[in-house]
Amino acid sequence: MYFKLMRDFFKTKTWIIATLMFIIAFSLSSAIVYYELGFRKNVKTISASASNNVSGWAWSSNIGWISFNCTNDSPACVNSNYGVDIDLTTGNFSGYAWSSSVGWIDFSPVGPYPEAPLNSAHYDSSTGNITGWAKILSMGANGWLKMSGAWANGA
Repeated sequence: MYFKLMRDFFKTKTWIIATLMFIIAFSLSSAIVYYELGFRKNVKTISASASNNVSGWAWSSNIGWISFNCTNDSPACVNSNYGVDIDLTTGNFSGYAWSSSVGWIDFSPVGPYPEAPLNSAHYDSSTGNITGWAKILSMGANGWLKMSGAWANGA
């Protein structure tokens, strides 16, 4: 019986099947690694200081509440350290906000922007208006948020 098993083991058909199984397993493993590395290139690490100068919440009828700083969370900044900042010299926004329904929102995205104004979020201190764009990262090319409105009483 042992010799019959050994004789069957060394048949050409057995070697072909074993080789094909190895090639298929190697190909699938390579494909998984390739796609995993490809997806990781698009992952951004979100980090900001709890001392950013924008805090509080904003409401969007499309996506709900948006948190501008991790100090809004309870306990503050334990799970994630994020925040939005306005450069008081240039008026340009930077940093990230969080929405529990759509995820991270980048306040200094790089264009091309969908339409005018062709810039990321910006505060004009002479008029009090906020214009430009922010980007919902999880929505790719469809994730643009148009900023419009006036800054009043710190809100």
